[in-house]
Amino acid sequence: METIDPVPVAETEESAVLNTEPTAAAETDAPAETAAQSPMVPQPVRHQKQAVPPVRFEKPRPLQPIDAGAVYPLGSRLRGEEGIVRLLARIGSDGRVEGLKIGESSGFPALDRAAKQAVWRTRFSPATQNNRAVADEITITIHFRLDS
Repeated sequence: METIDPVPVAETEESAVLNTEPTAAAETDAPAETAAQSPMVPQPVRHQKQAVPPVRFEKPRPLQPIDAGAVYPLGSRLRGEEGIVRLLARIGSDGRVEGLKIGESSGFPALDRAAKQAVWRTRFSPATQNNRAVADEITITIHFRLDS
């Protein structure tokens, strides 16, 4: 049986070339090297999955209840106007109202203005994300009802 020495192969940084010519070892009964065992074949890098901590988020809340009765316009009371106003408020990271718009009107401009005025005066605890104050938007509903 004739043995053939493997031909040397040049390696560069750009690429590694494998000698694919058959050798005497390939023709014998000796176990062949698998690709997973070969030092010339790059092995996949195994990354451990890192646990992503859950994001803890809390919405802004008024520091004290919004008192619609304190801002109920006298003219609206005398006319018997009642209604619900839904406001979309942007609360800054400092707890102050940064923006306010009417999401749903009561149908009475005076009640809508009074609701906005009540929210502008209110201080909020800001939204928090992972215990850090952030700006966020909330919907605030104000009921204007006359007591019978």
